Amino acid sequence: MIIIVNGTSSSGKTSTCKELQSIMQEMFLHVKMDSFLLMSRSFEEMSLHEDKIIKGFHHSLFSLSNAGNYIIVDNVLVKKKWLKQIVKVLHKEKVLFVGLHLSLIHISEPTRPY
Repeated sequence: MIIIVNGTSSSGKTSTCKELQSIMQEMFLHVKMDSFLLMSRSFEEMSLHEDKIIKGFHHSLFSLSNAGNYIIVDNVLVKKKWLKQIVKVLHKEKVLFVGLHLSLIHISEPTRPY
């Protein structure tokens, strides 16, 4: 089982993922897209290779699930091709997509540290 929590920065993805993780009877791993993007040496390098990094991230989700793990994914599907790609990679898995949306009032508030 894979739960993908998608939303913009500061929409509450991490808090939602941690809360879901705490209430589930089964063990769920909390996997963050940001962790993969931050594996590069610099922001410039990450930006140059982000599509390749995201593709690897999506395939890692399949591998984790295929190994028998339940996962909650903290994700930002910015590009339409990323959504198409994740659907293609995970098409045989049980996946629940959860979308978080911010009201205009909350968009101007600063991001809270993790």
